[in-house]
Amino acid sequence: MNINWKVLLVFIMSSSVFGQNIDSLKTSGIKPKIFIDGYHSDFDFIRREVNFVDYVRDRLQADIYLLVTHQATGTGHKYTLTFFGQKSFLNINDTLNYHSTDFDSDEQRRSLFINTLKRGLIRYINKTDLADKIEITYKGGENENGEVWNDPWDHWVFRLRLSGNFNGEKYQSSYNIYSSARISRITEDWKIRLDMNANFYQDRYVDEEENLVSNASSKYFGSIVIKSINDHFSAGFYGFASASTYANTRILLSVLPGIEYNIFPYSESTYQEFRFNYGLGFYYYKYIDITIFDKLHEMAPKQQLQSEFEIKRPWGEIDLRLTFITQLDNFSRNRIELWGGISFYVFEGFSFDLNGGYSGIRDQINIPQRDLTIDEILLRRRQLETNYYYWSSIGFSYTFGSIYDNIVNTRFGI
Repeated sequence: MNINWKVLLVFIMSSSVFGQNIDSLKTSGIKPKIFIDGYHSDFDFIRREVNFVDYVRDRLQADIYLLVTHQATGTGHKYTLTFFGQKSFLNINDTLNYHSTDFDSDEQRRSLFINTLKRGLIRYINKTDLADKIEITYKGGENENGEVWNDPWDHWVFRLRLSGNFNGEKYQSSYNIYSSARISRITEDWKIRLDMNANFYQDRYVDEEENLVSNASSKYFGSIVIKSINDHFSAGFYGFASASTYANTRILLSVLPGIEYNIFPYSESTYQEFRFNYGLGFYYYKYIDITIFDKLHEMAPKQQLQSEFEIKRPWGEIDLRLTFITQLDNFSRNRIELWGGISFYVFEGFSFDLNGGYSGIRDQINIPQRDLTIDEILLRRRQLETNYYYWSSIGFSYTFGSIYDNIVNTRFGI
């Protein structure tokens, strides 16, 4: 019998480098290695409560790669835990979901995650000899489907917020007061949301010769009503009323109905989205100061086209958004905005992040005609004329050394 020693050598090296097969893992007593991506709340608690796996610092070292994503719901968030088997567990994948509400305490949120994590790990543990050391308990009597049998609020959720900050020293002081409210109702068929906020801030400089005071304020009320048509289409309405000293608007009204199409089913939005939406409506402006176009008020019909692509995978994630807005009675007044974020896991221990955005601005019809004061410019109390805006960030990280990340030590709070 002829033996291809090169093939055999490659097989032996692959087994030692890339991990054991399931049978050898089952009899070795080695804990499966896991890498958790996307969950950043109390990792110490996870390592204490789930100690039948080893936590590693890099996804390429893991037997199990866990991707945690979440989406906002009417009363909190829906979390999705996607388990990807690697090495010995290759092609053994699973997806689990749980819901946490805004009324849950931090302890309840942690427990929900831990319980879901344990359930997801069972199928992997069952393929090792650690399965004999696992006990399973059942808490009966609860609603297993997570449905609300008797909801006196009929999915309506109310949130109120009031905050302020104050600081000062001998010659200067400042304060900021912020309040907001949100009313929402989210079901499979409808998404309704009302948002209100008000913001007021003041800077003061006082000495023996000067007494400078600079004030600014903004107010906003917005509403969104969206109807689900099917797993790819939805239609909606967006409207708002606002006032801003920074934007030179005594009042700004907008009504913008629209339609949206998602190439991927909405049910897959946790992992991937490619949405296109189009809106057609009008804006009404009433200004504080006369604008550079000699206007104190005007109405502008507008259209908006937006596309967004988002994908999350074990190798990283990409999020790109492109928006084009134009005034229908004057196409030269338009704006194009591009925003993007890319995160790649290039190789073991090395990740690369790139984020940025650019706006081409040709629709600033609200700029005041008068000359701005020096404090309005330096303190950014009024919007300045510009035909572009950009921002960017770039970074990478590289980690090497021990692959394990099991030990919890919280001494000195660091």
